[in-house]
Amino acid sequence: MKKVFTVLLMGLLLVNFGGSVFAEEGELINPEDRRAQKMEQRMERRQIKLDIMKEFVDELHTINALKMESNTLRNQVIGKHDILIDLYIAAREADNQDALQEAKAFREQIKELNDEIRDIQKQINDARNAFRDEVQNGNIAGAQGHINSVIDLLTLQNGKIIGKIELLAHIIEILS
Repeated sequence: MKKVFTVLLMGLLLVNFGGSVFAEEGELINPEDRRAQKMEQRMERRQIKLDIMKEFVDELHTINALKMESNTLRNQVIGKHDILIDLYIAAREADNQDALQEAKAFREQIKELNDEIRDIQKQINDARNAFRDEVQNGNIAGAQGHINSVIDLLTLQNGKIIGKIELLAHIIEILS
């Protein structure tokens, strides 16, 4: 019984191997040739993407400058928050309820600004992804629209962060 089963299994393996050889219609492609073709296709796509990205060098530099400005502004926000920690503690210890209530109104405005900044950041991420898709598809006109949108949104976001810094400065004045 074991011998019959072994012979049957070997027969099935041979039929399976023979079928896979003829499945390519008698044309065997070397696996190394396939890899070389795939690598060549990848290199062509990368070259096309690079050529398209060359069109947007100035815009990319502008985006990087806006991101650096945004980081500087965020550092200022962190510095203001650090100052506010000490001022809030001092105001609570002095039981200065009027100053705390006045500061609370500004904090509500800051919360609204934070929501707006968060929404703008989502729009920026969507526009960046759309830009990448357009570049991938080779659509320069569509990509130009999306990259301009990213620049406009980053500028708007930096303006909102400046507004937040001003509100934090008002709170510092109130609590000082």
